[in-house]
Amino acid sequence: MSTVAATEPTMKAVYEQPVDIDPRVDEAFAENGFAEVNDEGDIVRAKEKVIKAATSIVVAEALADDNDERVKRALSREGLYQRVFAQGPDLHDSDPLERDAADYVATYVWSLTSPSHQGRVQRQLADTAGASDLVLCRRKINGVMCAYVTRNDDLIADDYVMPGIEKMVKAAEKTRRDMSLASKRRGPALEQRVNKELEALAVKTRIALGVKTAVPALESGE
Repeated sequence: MSTVAATEPTMKAVYEQPVDIDPRVDEAFAENGFAEVNDEGDIVRAKEKVIKAATSIVVAEALADDNDERVKRALSREGLYQRVFAQGPDLHDSDPLERDAADYVATYVWSLTSPSHQGRVQRQLADTAGASDLVLCRRKINGVMCAYVTRNDDLIADDYVMPGIEKMVKAAEKTRRDMSLASKRRGPALEQRVNKELEALAVKTRIALGVKTAVPALESGE
């Protein structure tokens, strides 16, 4: 057996070992002013600072008052990362360590823009002077998911209210189909029981939504 043949599996195994990107991620946080050093000399990531920085950038650069501004100003995952971590590793670096570290940090920064009421930037807006009446939204622009903030009720209806309603409707439709399957297979007795449960679910859903009376459907803006 040749020496080359004997060493190839070992070299391949070493090459495929996962690279620890944590030290490089720590450096990225530190280089951009988002880290502190504890008493043991370890870098501690100051994530609250990242949240505030991301919020400030979205308010300053991605505030849209109409559809045209939404298209021009909304920030993509990459665009937001590059602004928050201006001194961070490059997402397109030839070095896989740099790319992996950049992708990890970019994913973290993007996660802060979840439009949910629990989203970190969404919540931070309420405590940001001059921005407490803004709503953070997401929308695909030219095929790329982007985030922006707005006071425009039509944009909010399009990109915040309606997507939430559509998710709820899809979940309800799935539940109805599931219940229908059981009813058809087991017959009228179970069907009556299922219908009662669905009616009770409708009441519970209305209460959870805070809807006491029937209201006209919300029309999205153009």
